[in-house]
Amino acid sequence: MNDVTLRFLITYEYLKEAKVVSNIKSFAAELNISTSLVTEICKKRTNAGMVPISNLLARYKDIDANWLLTGEGSMLKRSDSPEVNINYKELAEARLEIINLKDEKIEWLNKELKKKEGFVVWLPFIYKICLCEERRRCMCESLPKFKTFAKII
Repeated sequence: MNDVTLRFLITYEYLKEAKVVSNIKSFAAELNISTSLVTEICKKRTNAGMVPISNLLARYKDIDANWLLTGEGSMLKRSDSPEVNINYKELAEARLEIINLKDEKIEWLNKELKKKEGFVVWLPFIYKICLCEERRRCMCESLPKFKTFAKII
């Protein structure tokens, strides 16, 4: 296990404690790498290669690349410029809220669509319509002329 991999794991633990990621699966998804690769790195069976390291640095801009690769400096970049610090937990919560609102909107739209298109509801009783020329006023008892149907709402 090399030093870069150890710092990679320190970064993972930091992100987990900060609740930016919840587990190995979510961390792997954020880095666009396989869960099994992150598991192997966490179990110290393999070293973190270029892809996980470069994806980590691309995804989390506040992680100092110099620290990750050499161990010099601190894990987090010092913000000398007036850049905005991103609170990943709040960002994740806001995204979840947006997703929930979209789900509610989709559900509402589906209900409205069903109202517009109409759909078949089978009732406990069956309507009968006479197929002769007199239609609904007909009182004929000729059963072959009648058909059953479900009420369309």
